[in-house]
Amino acid sequence: MNSLLPYRRVICAALIAALAIANAPVLKAQNAPCYQYDENCKGILKKTGMVAGGLVAVIVLWKIMSGSRKSANEKAAQLRANSAPDTLSINYRREDTMGEANYRMEMIPQSNCPGMLSIEAAELELGPLPPSVKLSTGGAGQIPGIIAGMPDVPGKWSVRVKFTGLTCAPRSGPSRSYESRVANVTINVK
Repeated sequence: MNSLLPYRRVICAALIAALAIANAPVLKAQNAPCYQYDENCKGILKKTGMVAGGLVAVIVLWKIMSGSRKSANEKAAQLRANSAPDTLSINYRREDTMGEANYRMEMIPQSNCPGMLSIEAAELELGPLPPSVKLSTGGAGQIPGIIAGMPDVPGKWSVRVKFTGLTCAPRSGPSRSYESRVANVTINVK
């Protein structure tokens, strides 16, 4: 019923109009509203209730129908947003790629998968990592693609990480597999 609050003026105006229409013939005949509760008054109240109830029913149905169309469009947009993307992209957050010598760094791969992304393996395809920083490749209980360590030398390193065996399990819709993707990363150590 709260969804009808913005329409309360329209509903009130419709009810007043319904009361006037229902009571018009009786008021003309008697030149006065119903002062006593008799059979004539019961008829007026019955007509008024039927007309008002009909108008309220029409307004409620109209609101439900217009809301369901909007909801269907919103649901379709939400379904698209929560489905596996056509093109999967993987990167590392820029904030994580900046660090200081002799302090631990950890870079976790991010993607546009709106759910859970599983990666079978990751490998360094181009460039060396900073000294004392390693890439987890996915073997022996490692989570593939994490770049972590405590760099001991300041500098700038540009690397490319290749991810293989990717599966996006979205919040809605079927899972989708991707063969491989690469992420170019620039690591800055002060």
